[in-house]
Amino acid sequence: MRDIEDLYPLSPMQQGMVFHSLLNPDSGVYVEATCHRLRGEFDSAAFARAWDELAERHSVLRTAFVWEGTDEPLQAVFRRVTLRIEEEDWRELTPEEQARRLDERLTQEQQRGFVPGEAPLWRLAMFRLAERERALIWSHHHALLDGWSTPILFRDLLELYEAQREGRAANLPPVHPYRDYIAWLSEQDSDAAEEYWGRLLAGMREPTPLVISRTRRDDNGDEGPRLHRLVGRHLTATTTESLRSLARLHRLTPGTIVQASWAVLLHRYSGASDILYGVIVSGRPSEMPGIETMIGMFINTLPVRLRIDPQGTAIDLLRQLHRQQFASRQFESSSLIDIQGWSEIARPLPLFQSIFVLENYPFDHEGGGVQRSLEVVETGSRAQTNYPLTAVVSPGSELGLEISYDPALFEDAAIERMLDHWQTLLEGMVATPERPLAQLPLLATEERRLLIEEWNRTDAPYPAQHCLHHLFEQQVAVIPDSVAVVEGDRQLSFADLNRRANRVANYLIAAGVGPETIVGLMSDRSLETIIGLLGILKAGGAYLPLDPTLPAERLRYMLDDASASLTLTVEAHAGLLEGHGSLILALDRDWERLIASEAPTNPSMPVGPANLAYVIYTSGSTGRPKGVLVEHRNVMNLLEGLRQEQYRPVFGPVFSSASRRKLRVSLNV
Repeated sequence: MRDIEDLYPLSPMQQGMVFHSLLNPDSGVYVEATCHRLRGEFDSAAFARAWDELAERHSVLRTAFVWEGTDEPLQAVFRRVTLRIEEEDWRELTPEEQARRLDERLTQEQQRGFVPGEAPLWRLAMFRLAERERALIWSHHHALLDGWSTPILFRDLLELYEAQREGRAANLPPVHPYRDYIAWLSEQDSDAAEEYWGRLLAGMREPTPLVISRTRRDDNGDEGPRLHRLVGRHLTATTTESLRSLARLHRLTPGTIVQASWAVLLHRYSGASDILYGVIVSGRPSEMPGIETMIGMFINTLPVRLRIDPQGTAIDLLRQLHRQQFASRQFESSSLIDIQGWSEIARPLPLFQSIFVLENYPFDHEGGGVQRSLEVVETGSRAQTNYPLTAVVSPGSELGLEISYDPALFEDAAIERMLDHWQTLLEGMVATPERPLAQLPLLATEERRLLIEEWNRTDAPYPAQHCLHHLFEQQVAVIPDSVAVVEGDRQLSFADLNRRANRVANYLIAAGVGPETIVGLMSDRSLETIIGLLGILKAGGAYLPLDPTLPAERLRYMLDDASASLTLTVEAHAGLLEGHGSLILALDRDWERLIASEAPTNPSMPVGPANLAYVIYTSGSTGRPKGVLVEHRNVMNLLEGLRQEQYRPVFGPVFSSASRRKLRVSLNV
């Protein structure tokens, strides 16, 4: 313990970050890797001494996290840490190669991670790019400090470096230790926080679903952790300025408007009107002296719950969000673990699956107007949370929108579309904030054209001049002796089936059947079914499929409603229609007596594509079934579509769903 200067508890956010680091040590979760381009006079020895002084000045740079043998996790501040700066000379590489290798190195640094119990929890790597330009990759565990602290830290570093080169004392303000913030946290009113968050989350029992997610997997088929991917866009300078003007008009921040657009996007994607997501807040209490320049981990993740009224306007939603932001401000230090415990969302379900991050701490590349021999001219970073989806907003003259996502859970193309939709939605809110939310555009111009025009071009040629039985007759002429239908040990060739159907058709014509005449057809799956079906069509009639397993009352209702005065069936089911009043013709029983003597030739009944082919009854909203009228051209269109999709057409509507008799049809129409 001689090497330890101080021990004190972790903040709730630190606890969560350390927990997820220990849970997934190889995932890169909560590892921050930042690349800073330095320009000017560089002195390696002075630079290393400046970092030593920086670590001595700020205790968080000498901090590690211990949890074994303690009642609760603690952060241990060491008296000294050993610093090593890795240096490489890349001046012989092209700028493109330098950029590629820097990107690779950032990924490697993130993947290396840290052991939370070993200090220092940060590393330095320096790459010489040109005579007066270097790239510094600084990686650290996010539990040490937040993004707001980074520019403060680097301002101190540059002053310490100048002081080292000039042999003078650095001109820096006093340091307020991070443990003061931890002490402040312990004094907060947890009862008031519990009452507030419990009331805000009342009634929410599950997180807002991310409907674009897929079953967890990765390219290798295992379920191990992996680095998140990042996609981004920038609004135009004109749109960004319009966004700021809208914010000024309604006394809001631009970030509030962008956050509201994220909520609407979640509403559109999930279909839910009660939206719950997380938001990163600065967590720096204004009442603490020196909080603006304190180094440490202050940010916190808090829930935001918004009720989306599709007929309400963006202005209505912005007011709701602003009220909630104001009310939540005094409870920003609440632990997310405690908040979930106060909610109705039971673990292991997460409180939310996406978070919103506003990076409102732009790096001061001007150095506050102070002329220095070394300056930071550009900064880039790479980080990862444990949440599957993170929405990131970066300020600037062209506001940036980014989505960080777990590629094991989301398709790359789906996130690209989601980002496009977010941008389109935000631009719509800025352009017309008084429009109902339901009317705000979601699809970009090209995607709208693709959906409405390109993918909606469904026109296709089909034999619109033919009727269903005409196609069958064409097939009879081509392959008359081929087997058309088989039932057990019974079978009929195309020619035989055609002759039998013609005899039925000619009998029906003599009985008064013609175009638009509806004829009932009740049978199990059998040869008689196909014969009767073709016979009705050839006579010009429309068949009405009747399931013999249905109640007699329903069968009589359909016959009456369709005005069917004649029904084809078989002897086994003829008794079901007794008392109805319509003519009953049993194809098996009455064949020799009534049908066999009819002409076997194709009848010349004038029936066309606009005539009815069949009537099928479906469940009606009133409780009574309703008949749907289907014309021959409708059937031709369907069959051609099935043919193009390589399906074999089958006359499904005539078969009883309860029948299990095997009937193989090979009509090939």
